[in-house]
Amino acid sequence: MGRRQGGFTLIEIMLVVVIIGCGVGIAILSLPGVGSQGKVQDLRSESERLLATLQLASEQSILEGRTLGLRVDEHGYQFLIRRTKTSADAETSSTAAPLDQGLDWDNLEWVPYAQNKFPAKRDYGDTLSLSLTVGGLQLETEESRLVSSDRDWGVLPEGQQADPQILFLPGGEVTPFALTLASSEAEADQTRQIRADELGQFTLLQGDEIEAADK
Repeated sequence: MGRRQGGFTLIEIMLVVVIIGCGVGIAILSLPGVGSQGKVQDLRSESERLLATLQLASEQSILEGRTLGLRVDEHGYQFLIRRTKTSADAETSSTAAPLDQGLDWDNLEWVPYAQNKFPAKRDYGDTLSLSLTVGGLQLETEESRLVSSDRDWGVLPEGQQADPQILFLPGGEVTPFALTLASSEAEADQTRQIRADELGQFTLLQGDEIEAADK
């Protein structure tokens, strides 16, 4: 009888890498002065912290096998996840929604995402402002990719959580975006910008690098 050869498959190796990445990311974001409720110290540290959070969100989406959403406003952000409307009594967490395959799209809503030690929400107040530009991968594209039924994404029922502008897909794809951070105490040339492409590659730019990337 033949014996099974030892070793790991590529999928197993990739899964281990993602798990390690999530663990390291959460550990870094949990250090003193890096928590989601900490005081804004300076533009540089906050932009690096947000970059790490976005990278961690992409890894979380891959690890959990579900789509994460990000809603950005002028002074903060919040991560969201889908949950069935009938599970109103369930805790808002990574287990409150099924995997993305075979979803009942007519019975889903976006709710705040909560995961242990993950900085799912942050309010910068008046110390930091955010501006967002998105493009490319849209909600309709994602629905088609998951072989789902038709859905009117433009309709927002009364009292429902606003849809996210950015999606982190379980295949590693991300809605392309440019997120600009500006401090109330910083000059115009001291802004920072985080960019992401559809493949989930993140880049942190500053000053002249932002202008060069726009050309």
